[in-house]
Amino acid sequence: MEPLRGSFIMKIRSGLADAIKAIRHLRCLSQEDFSGVSSRTYLSSLERRLKSPTVDKVCEIAEVLVISPAALLLVAQSLEEGTGTTSIDDACAEAKELLASLDAAKRKDRNSIDYRDSNTYG
Repeated sequence: MEPLRGSFIMKIRSGLADAIKAIRHLRCLSQEDFSGVSSRTYLSSLERRLKSPTVDKVCEIAEVLVISPAALLLVAQSLEEGTGTTSIDDACAEAKELLASLDAAKRKDRNSIDYRDSNTYG
């Protein structure tokens, strides 16, 4: 996988905007229904690709949409790439492979790797 580049980030921002709006409409939610987590103006600016949400904000928005933050990002990536469920399947397979590797490394040396320790990976 290549390092993230500006264009990739713009694509994810675009996909996230589309995903939020599409799922909001699917769930018959108005922008005002998000008033507990953001203003209508902020949500509108996200949907128009003018702003990028923080991880915390993605989690809050996902909660109102009744979807996991990971699923929201997967849908965003899929919508942007136009690949349907293929990119979601690929991303899930990649995540499973990484988790299996982390578990194997943890079993191999319980003292040297703790993936919950933020200092372990950088």
